[in-house]
Amino acid sequence: MAGSIENYIRDISKSLYEGNINDSFNIIKTQSMNLHRVQKEGRVINLYEESDDWFEEVKKRKEHPELYAGIPTGFERFDQKTGGLFPAELTIVFGLSGKGKSTFMKALSCNIRKQGKVVLHCGNE
Repeated sequence: MAGSIENYIRDISKSLYEGNINDSFNIIKTQSMNLHRVQKEGRVINLYEESDDWFEEVKKRKEHPELYAGIPTGFERFDQKTGGLFPAELTIVFGLSGKGKSTFMKALSCNIRKQGKVVLHCGNE
């Protein structure tokens, strides 16, 4: 099942990157119905129930970016797409080995430190 989850995330990420919010929404709606049946350590994975809220938040941020300005990362395209980083949110950076995740995170951390913010980067190396 882990391979299936990775495929869903890859499809969703691709759709979001291409700006297809509705396609991403449909993937989550249809595929999460299968995921909610999977149990791991007694915890049920269920994306379906919360996906409406997530997409409403994304739509609101896109329609009114001035109301949803987070901490600028110094990466213009990233900030345009996401509004920056927000307190109490988890942002996951994932990709294949050797593709620049650590370099990206170090640059992002430096950009945020220049704004006087505190940064904690926990690498898994």
